[in-house]
Amino acid sequence: MSTHTSTRHNAMHANNLFAHFAPAIRSFDGDVHSPALRIASEGKLAMQYAPFEWINPEAKLIIVGITPGETQAANALWEACRQLLTGADERSTKIAAKRTGGFSGKLRANLVAMLDRVGLPRWAGISSASELFGAQAHLLQTASVLPYPVFVDGKPYNGAPSLLRSPMLRTTVLEEFVPLLRALPEAKVLAVGDVPWETMHWLAKQGLVETHRLLGCLPHPSSASQERINYFLGMKAASELSVKTNGAKLDMLRAQLQQALLLARTI
Repeated sequence: MSTHTSTRHNAMHANNLFAHFAPAIRSFDGDVHSPALRIASEGKLAMQYAPFEWINPEAKLIIVGITPGETQAANALWEACRQLLTGADERSTKIAAKRTGGFSGKLRANLVAMLDRVGLPRWAGISSASELFGAQAHLLQTASVLPYPVFVDGKPYNGAPSLLRSPMLRTTVLEEFVPLLRALPEAKVLAVGDVPWETMHWLAKQGLVETHRLLGCLPHPSSASQERINYFLGMKAASELSVKTNGAKLDMLRAQLQQALLLARTI
């Protein structure tokens, strides 16, 4: 990260990112890559603003992705725009934007199906994980190890370049994501995708999150992972898998998560 970029990011953080970007939110036109929403950049990496910073103080479960995608960022920004233009205050706007954007779009249906498959509803005392995005939303904190949308040459960041080798990304994890973990010290953590899971273990080694809080890992719920999701859900046989999908690894992840949920104290 350049000195100029780093200074800009830190100054905006100190003065409240939401307040800084409120004018851009009010005039949002659907372009999540707009320079008016730029937080920081580093080489081919660009970090954009979307209102995902609200922390739910009642949350018992934190579901962690890698970074908000274009759909999630746009949904959060559209909702924030709507809220501000109808006179909502900052807190109400942040809550509405977070709940609207978090794992929104096609991701949510896949995520709910996988959570139901591993038995999360029994642990949470609900009938389906879909309730976490509705009547039981108070139980859930959606999150990302990179809380704001990150793009590489305009495409969603997927783990390359290495998160921990990038000063901008590593600093973002430590300064923006770790405080969320500290704010919800009793909440269990469930990762979606390899990069968030690997990052959680790195944070555990640094003493920044207790290992007993880590429930396990699901395949990423995006349509790009549909074969892995279908296998995880038991909708596709091992003999039908392409060479790109490691069925044994998915079996292990499913079994570990099911066991963790059985052993964890229910909400």
